[in-house]
Amino acid sequence: NRGDASILFVDGDEHYVMDRSDEYALFMHKHLLDPDPLQVEGGWSGTSPKIPGHVNLMRVICSPEKMDIVKPQVQRLVAGQASYAQSLPTTIDIMAPNTNKATGLNVLLKSMGLSEAQ
Repeated sequence: NRGDASILFVDGDEHYVMDRSDEYALFMHKHLLDPDPLQVEGGWSGTSPKIPGHVNLMRVICSPEKMDIVKPQVQRLVAGQASYAQSLPTTIDIMAPNTNKATGLNVLLKSMGLSEAQ
């Protein structure tokens, strides 16, 4: 329900939102110093919004008070298609299946020739 939350798309170093005027659209930028998000061309009002082609992470951002409403909706929408995790009281991260910080750390360590123990 877009009245309860904003969606942030991460495409490399670029961040995009459907509507910069949504209540939580700029939350990550204002409070956590993430890049200032661009608005998706067409946004909610367009018939065919131009969502970036290489999105590697989506964030659903809402007030902590709305999380109990939003989280089950996200869970139903991504079931069997993506992984998700609540990373902050205001934020749910949606990623490719079987992706999380631990898998990312393992890839980084391997590329550096290190083990978890090191």
